[in-house]
Amino acid sequence: MALMGLHTNWLTGSYTSDREYMLRAEENDKLFAAVNTGNTSSIATYLRSHFDTVTSLAIGYGLDLLVNSDTGRGNGVRNRFVNA
Repeated sequence: MALMGLHTNWLTGSYTSDREYMLRAEENDKLFAAVNTGNTSSIATYLRSHFDTVTSLAIGYGLDLLVNSDTGRGNGVRNRFVNA
């Protein structure tokens, strides 16, 4: 039978949960550690917007605010944060 060799030893119970868990750990390890240890006082600090690169503004687990803008509103977001 074709499905007998499937991997089912997940870290968090399923493929999608494992993928989310590993991506969060890679994208913002300090925020990931604060959330997993229950350190609520530092979670807000690590959720602040920050520059991933010279031209990339991100928040939280790597959501790029300039690339993921609604209907091309990236310039408004860029100007609001960079020129503040």
